[in-house]
Amino acid sequence: MKTIALQEETINGLKSIKLSKNVFNIESHIKLFNYHGELKIIKQLDELEGPKYDNKMYTIDLLDKNRSLFPKSLCVPEALIRVSNINVGFLMPYIVGINLADIINDVKYPLDEIKSYLQGIGKILDQLKLIRENTSLKTFYIADLHSSNFIVNPSTKEITVVDLDSCKIENNTEPISFYLYPHGLISNVKEKYRIIRESAIVKVDENTDLFCYTCIILSYLYGKNVSHLSLNEYYGYLDYLSSIGIDKNLINSFEKLVTKEDNVNPGPYIQSLTEEQVCLSKKSVYDILKK
Repeated sequence: MKTIALQEETINGLKSIKLSKNVFNIESHIKLFNYHGELKIIKQLDELEGPKYDNKMYTIDLLDKNRSLFPKSLCVPEALIRVSNINVGFLMPYIVGINLADIINDVKYPLDEIKSYLQGIGKILDQLKLIRENTSLKTFYIADLHSSNFIVNPSTKEITVVDLDSCKIENNTEPISFYLYPHGLISNVKEKYRIIRESAIVKVDENTDLFCYTCIILSYLYGKNVSHLSLNEYYGYLDYLSSIGIDKNLINSFEKLVTKEDNVNPGPYIQSLTEEQVCLSKKSVYDILKK
């Protein structure tokens, strides 16, 4: 992979991008970098040694080797950044846009626009499935799939996946995923969501990506993270969603998360959601009406 050598004072002098409160970033600093007249992003890592660092470098190398297979909706690292003979991070395209987490948490955005973005995630997952089925890359999943890992271009309305250094690709190590909480919903279907070591990291596959995607939709409706609900709480909420007229196909995709059956892509059914249903689905309303 291409490597760009920088002086320590150069990278330390770069302007950091201030991330919103809806964006999770605990392992790096995101900085703006003018590279040959083109604005780029440098993700400067905090941890520069150990198994986690080695796996991240390996992941970036695998992404680079397979980049010809990826659609433009994936923001793939372009080069390693080296300071004093140590790879301290990597260069990425600068994606003009708004974080999806900010959009779905802001009431000013119309429902039709939000539904379009949520459907866009499902289309990206379909693209990744086609890659697995039709190329030599048989293992490739977003893995840490949550709303703050997507950027929306406000002009084109296109959606892009960022933070792919936390993906699952070939034989790299499974990452920690925001929605794959080991003591939450997934603990009810241990045959489908497999915890692979004591640190409670879950084995990533198509079912886990679809679980996380569905949790994005459900958490938008509920107004809070649904992956921490107990099984009884979850079924109670689904019964409520059914009672307010949520599409049966969408309810079915929600139910599959906690059964032994394979998960399904809920994307095609998102368009059925109405303004009234979205308002009634919020936890604050549900808590009142369920009494």
